[in-house]
Order: sequence, then C-alpha cells, then structure tokens
Amino acid sequence: MSVPQPFDPYCKRAAGEIDEIVFGAADQGVSPDAYAAMDGTFNEQTGEFACTGCYIELGMPSSAAGWKAGQLVPQPARI
Repeated sequence: MSVPQPFDPYCKRAAGEIDEIVFGAADQGVSPDAYAAMDGTFNEQTGEFACTGCYIELGMPSSAAGWKAGQLVPQPARI
C-alpha cells in the first residue's frame, strides 16, 4: 500500500510548496514528501498534514490519541 502524497488541505499546498518543509527536508537529507510524512499531524490514510502556520491557526489541536489532519478540531469545554 502506498502512502498518499502529503498535502496541507488548510492552505491548499503540497509539501514541496511549503518553505519550512523544503528546508527541513534538505537539512535531514530527505524529500519534502518524506519529511512531511514524519510530521505529527500527518494522516497516513489521506496524506493530509498541517503546516506550522495552519496548525497554529487551527488552535494547535491535540488529543490523547494524537491529532491528525482531517480530523475534527477539538473545541474547548464550555464552563
């Protein structure tokens, strides 16, 4: 089974179009796609991930199981 090409659905850019991914990949000696696939937000089923800017705009979502791009963004509990 092949992994889908990494894509940020929030800013609509492929991994190779995002400077932080390109520079990080060059630093690690891997392709931008491979670097994005190592990101904690990378969704192996859909190929989606969130670049740093989008992750911050989304409110830096997290969950006990780990948040992946394409999942619902958890909302804070109302008091």
